[in-house]
Amino acid sequence: DKGDQGDTGPAGPTGLTGATGLQGATGAQGPQGIQGVKGDQGDKGEPGAAGPQGPAGTQGPAGADGAQGAKGDKGDQGDAGPAGAAGPQGIKGDKGDQGDAGPAGPIGPQGAVGATGAQGPAGVAGPQGIPGISAPQRSFVAGVTAIQNINSTLTTLTRVAFNTTAGTNRHIDGLTFNTATNSFTVTTAGVYFIEAGVDYVSTNNNSQYEIYLQKNGVSFAKNKLVGGNGEFVHCGRMIKLALGDVITVAVAQNSGSTRQISNSTDTYFSAAQLY
Repeated sequence: DKGDQGDTGPAGPTGLTGATGLQGATGAQGPQGIQGVKGDQGDKGEPGAAGPQGPAGTQGPAGADGAQGAKGDKGDQGDAGPAGAAGPQGIKGDKGDQGDAGPAGPIGPQGAVGATGAQGPAGVAGPQGIPGISAPQRSFVAGVTAIQNINSTLTTLTRVAFNTTAGTNRHIDGLTFNTATNSFTVTTAGVYFIEAGVDYVSTNNNSQYEIYLQKNGVSFAKNKLVGGNGEFVHCGRMIKLALGDVITVAVAQNSGSTRQISNSTDTYFSAAQLY
């Protein structure tokens, strides 16, 4: 006999989608739907054009008088009338406040010097300062051994013949002075004080006697004496000097004749290194 049907096997995989079929015919129209809810009122339309003006009506009877209006504002003040006669003088009033001070007057002449006041007590001594650096002890004083003639001219300078560092009030210590060229040559750069003076044997009035300190032939200090006010003229200046600088002294005079420089100790050329 035929046996019983076996169990259903597992489903196979989904097959490929078939092609789209043709569109069916349009169905019959359905019945009309229920009326919808009333919509909101639309916006107000623009006003229509104005109609023609009607004929004027007859004038009505006059109304009763109205109540009196409120009082108006005060008017502007009128022009001032002519001034009246002056009245009697009133009683004197109280003294007013003092006015502002006027500008200062010119300064008066200085008064006499008063007596010197008593000397005040001495102040307390301050602490001792830090010791300074020792200055170099290098200097010289040179002189002349013979009288020197100086011609009368201010346009040509004459070098003073300083030719010795020996004798009273003269010395040389640590510096170089050349007695043959009457010059001091700097061997150590630094700051020096240079001074010189010449003593003329005689001078006359209304004449000029000049002295010049020169570095390398160029004057860096000068002084002058007007004759009749003495016979000695001198000049001094502190100056920074470089190694090799040469210092000399020159003079000039315009007395109209040759004048002589004395060989006394008042004719001198000196220098000292300060630092």
